[in-house]
Formats: sequence, structure tokens, C-alpha cells
Amino acid sequence: MRGTVSKYRVALKAKQRQRLTKVVRRRKPSHWLVVRARIVLMASERRTIAAICGALSVDRQVVRRWCKRFLETGFDGLKDRSRTGRPRRLTPNVWQKAATVIVQPPTKFG
Repeated sequence: MRGTVSKYRVALKAKQRQRLTKVVRRRKPSHWLVVRARIVLMASERRTIAAICGALSVDRQVVRRWCKRFLETGFDGLKDRSRTGRPRRLTPNVWQKAATVIVQPPTKFG
């Protein structure tokens, strides 16, 4: 089945296309977010799965997964989901206080 088009047909509106293009062109977005945005943009151009895989060096299943997730949840579906793991020990407030202390000169503390 070489050259098949995904059953998850992506049709982008102008605002969606513009938002994905901005992600691809931004200076410092996550690498994987850029790859996912490119997959969706290429799929909206009706490129075949094989063409997308060859251009971006990803697996066929990866292309299907991100097209499906984009269709189900929109742009937010391209972001990483929260992962399980050990909870953080320090809260953001503690980190903020530590950062303010670190940037102050030592002479302030004697």
C-alpha cells in the first residue's frame, strides 16, 4: 500500500494553517512540536503518508497518530501530554524565592 493517503484527512482553516506555520517558523519551539506541526501541514496538502515519512524521517504510524490527534483535539493535541512520575518536591513559589536570592549580590547578606 505505498502511496496511500491517511484515512484521517486533515482540512485546515486559514487560522489553523497560520498558527501551525508560526510554530514551524518560531525560533525556539520544541523540536517535536515542530515535527508534529509539519506532519499536519503536509497532510493538509494531501501528501501521501510515504511522502511525509520520507520528508520528515518518521514512521508511518507516527504520521497517523498525529493526524488523528489533531483532528480529535485540535492544536492542543500536538502538545506533549502530562506524564506520570514522581511529583516535584519544590513548589514554583520556592523556586521563585531561590532565584531572587541567587541574583542578589553577596554584599547584601553581609
